[in-house]
Amino acid sequence: ALRAALARLLREARGDRVLVELGDAAAPGVVIDGLRGGALGAAIDVEGVVAAVEGSQAPAWFDRAHPTARHAAQLSGAADLVVFSGADEGRRPGEFQRLLAQAPVGERTVLAASAARWAEVRAAIGAARGAPAGFVEVAVDTEGVRAWHHAGPTPVGWLQWCVGRRFERRALRAALVEVCRQLPRIEARAVFRTARHWYAWTRDARTGVESWELSAWRGDSRLQSSLGAPAELGVVARLVGAAIDAEPSAAAASAAASPRTRSASLGA
Repeated sequence: ALRAALARLLREARGDRVLVELGDAAAPGVVIDGLRGGALGAAIDVEGVVAAVEGSQAPAWFDRAHPTARHAAQLSGAADLVVFSGADEGRRPGEFQRLLAQAPVGERTVLAASAARWAEVRAAIGAARGAPAGFVEVAVDTEGVRAWHHAGPTPVGWLQWCVGRRFERRALRAALVEVCRQLPRIEARAVFRTARHWYAWTRDARTGVESWELSAWRGDSRLQSSLGAPAELGVVARLVGAAIDAEPSAAAASAAASPRTRSASLGA
């Protein structure tokens, strides 16, 4: 129903931007996947996901036993930006900021509703989709990926693939095993898009323990790591890049290559 309504709206309206407000039961990731498929996906680009949280809803974001914790976790994983409103508007954003910082998806922002102007919202979405401030882009000898590095006291490296790139999951797992073999001290967090799902992958450098789980993020595939030199980023980019699906679906290929004329922003 949503796809049909949007298709009709795009035919009849002349606007450049559409705001889609989701209901409490909607899963942002599923909705975004639907918007990116077929002819509709070739016509629009999902510009960002904004989670609007009212004060009474905040406990669900921090208490896993809360009845709506699962939905809050989906919003937390998908959102580029959280806009918080409520009596404790001045205190809560800091708590949300610490929660969002746990995911490897750039510098996601929390704004109080009183400060959420359109310019601030767009800037926040851009920050979440790009590399964190202070990072320097570096060249890697692999197509289809961008790399950034921060050489501070604790070096950090970022790799970012466009949203149209899909990984073959079995090859991706093998590639990451090889990354850890060649760079045994690497600590990393990542999100990857495959043909069927988006996955979050983490690796603890101290224990060597890795974990995989489904991710609600839909911005792009990216990897954050504790790499001490840009050359090491090149090693990861080459190994992981070899796991990209060489034959994506026609819809995915169109989404990766075709310029969009309209954009959609989701509000949940």
